[in-house]
Amino acid sequence: MKLMVDTSEVAFMVTQAPVPKEFKGEQQKDKNTGALKWVTSVLALEQSDENDSGQIIRIVTAGDKPSVQKTQQVAVAGLEVLPWENKEKGSHGISYRAAEIKVKAAK
Repeated sequence: MKLMVDTSEVAFMVTQAPVPKEFKGEQQKDKNTGALKWVTSVLALEQSDENDSGQIIRIVTAGDKPSVQKTQQVAVAGLEVLPWENKEKGSHGISYRAAEIKVKAAK
């Protein structure tokens, strides 16, 4: 089951430019396509809530490195939430994956 996020009312701003997603010193690849994975940190701010101070999230994409820089307003397409659990370590959380992160078009 995919848990997709409606981003139509969310503003995103890059807080850290894309970096390789690594495991044991190697850049990870998508299991299905073999495309390289990237992690981009963004501030997600709900536009309809005046009291929302935002949340910084790390979004994983696969393919070409997103052409975005720190402080740019961006559009996030196909944002998916992935709950995870590591029973051995007793830890759990959520991660985010997106089909694409790109500079938001000017209005």
